[in-house]
Amino acid sequence: MNSLEKREVIINCLLILTVFLLSLLSCSENSNPVSSRINANDTIIFTKNEWKEDINYLAKELPARHPDLFYQLSEEEFNKKANWIKKNLAKWGYNKIVVELMKLVASVGDEHTSISPQTINFLPIRPYLFSDGMYIVAASNSYQDLIGKKISQVGNLSIEETRSKIKKVVSHSNKYWINHTLPQYICIPEILFGLDITKNDNGSIYNIEDVGPIEITLENDNSSLIYLHDHIANPLPLYLKNNNQNYWYTFLEDSTFGYFQYNRCREMDTISMEECINNFWDSIQKSDVKNIILDMRRNSGGSNRPFYQFRKIIYNNPFTFIRDDAFHFFVIIGRRTFSAAVNECIFIMQYSKAIFLGEPTGGKPNHYGACQSFTLPNSQMHVQHSTKYITPHNFYTNRKALYPDYKYEMTFEDYKNGKAPIINAILDSSYVNFDTYDVFQERMTASNSNINE
Repeated sequence: MNSLEKREVIINCLLILTVFLLSLLSCSENSNPVSSRINANDTIIFTKNEWKEDINYLAKELPARHPDLFYQLSEEEFNKKANWIKKNLAKWGYNKIVVELMKLVASVGDEHTSISPQTINFLPIRPYLFSDGMYIVAASNSYQDLIGKKISQVGNLSIEETRSKIKKVVSHSNKYWINHTLPQYICIPEILFGLDITKNDNGSIYNIEDVGPIEITLENDNSSLIYLHDHIANPLPLYLKNNNQNYWYTFLEDSTFGYFQYNRCREMDTISMEECINNFWDSIQKSDVKNIILDMRRNSGGSNRPFYQFRKIIYNNPFTFIRDDAFHFFVIIGRRTFSAAVNECIFIMQYSKAIFLGEPTGGKPNHYGACQSFTLPNSQMHVQHSTKYITPHNFYTNRKALYPDYKYEMTFEDYKNGKAPIINAILDSSYVNFDTYDVFQERMTASNSNINE
């Protein structure tokens, strides 16, 4: 082989090697549909082109699958936001990109349309927003000394400043859903880091009243949290009992009050909703019960089907639920009452003289819903979206929440001492003069005053 032939062989080998390397690079940049990739620093990594593919896929699929994605935010504004994210990919890390995509989807204004990362980690504390502040109601063994303490800051931000940032990533229709979700989001370090509230994505510094700044970091197991009410409240108030069950009932000591707690619009394996409701109603008819309490304050929705039997009982007994002055029906709602649970409340409002107590619902009466989902091809982020517009009643078209006839907010002292102010108010029914109270007129007046809230 002469020198010229050797040179040609070398050049050919170099060309083959170059093509091979370029093909590998192309695969890593464009066509690797991985669910997650973690580098040596435990940071999830995706390439710029993979993120662009995901954003383009989202911008194409979400409007196609949603019945009317741009009913509030214009298509032009949505695409402008998406393009802005793509332009900034090179300078952002994983958590920042995730947060910006959450902001993008939340900005369309549909409470049932959202995007979330494949995995979410929670810090080992559980706060709750009471009427008098944000308190830690549960924690792991490592942080049990913080149980019952008030959080005044997250990072360097006040609770209100934190709220103003977090609500941008939460799909919502009203401030009451933010009241519900805010305590959860301040425990997700990746979200806090992506919002520039904290300095790392595995923990956060909280300013605790009477304690000072405390750093709380992720732990491997959050399954054995210690709850304040398990150790202080005795006896445990009804609203905190059996929360792991989708539905259950009991009768209060004086036997004139029946209590039915409906926590999830889903069937249980142990007993069907229909059987449970029938047993409850049969017991009422065979007893001196003249008051029903339906507690839906923890029900964030699901399917309307399990409640059908309750609807039938209400609809088929108009004398009992509308005209019988000796029979009283109370429904407890709250910030967590959402989606299908709101639909059931509206049915009750239409076909009974039930009095509603508690907090305004986190869900909007007329809303997009009936959710389906898809995932982004590379990051595997989960996208939930509505498939139809749900209008339980035209009267509630412009209302952002379902408002109670009597508003009650829980204080931390009530919770700590095991008190149940709403149940107590119902039992002490002197607060309502049933002889003169026109529930339908009062409700219309109150709802009109809240229409723009």
